[in-house]
Amino acid sequence: MVGSICAGVFGCMILVLFFTALMPVASLSTLMPWIIGFNCAVTAYMMLDKMRSRLKHKRTAAFCSGGLVVILVCGLIFFVVPSITGFLTVTVTQLLLWLFIGVALGGLGGMLAIKYLNLNE
Repeated sequence: MVGSICAGVFGCMILVLFFTALMPVASLSTLMPWIIGFNCAVTAYMMLDKMRSRLKHKRTAAFCSGGLVVILVCGLIFFVVPSITGFLTVTVTQLLLWLFIGVALGGLGGMLAIKYLNLNE
């Protein structure tokens, strides 16, 4: 469970640092919902695939994993990106939007994993 969440956070941070090197930091905020959404969905899917029947509340765990990835990524962005670029252009509204996207797509990734696991049983 912890491994999949760490992989999601690591994936987000790698993409943020990669795009920070390629484009202006101000335009990075337009890509962040896509980066966060994809990584939260993959994290929830990967977590449920690894845990299989050990989780009692699979959908709740999927929603929570998406929210946890967003919270950890935003915390890291506040520490890592300003040290590299010198400034940060993230607002509270963007953070709330990212949290909503992460939780929603984490839940959708979890539902996809649940359907896949039910088909294989």
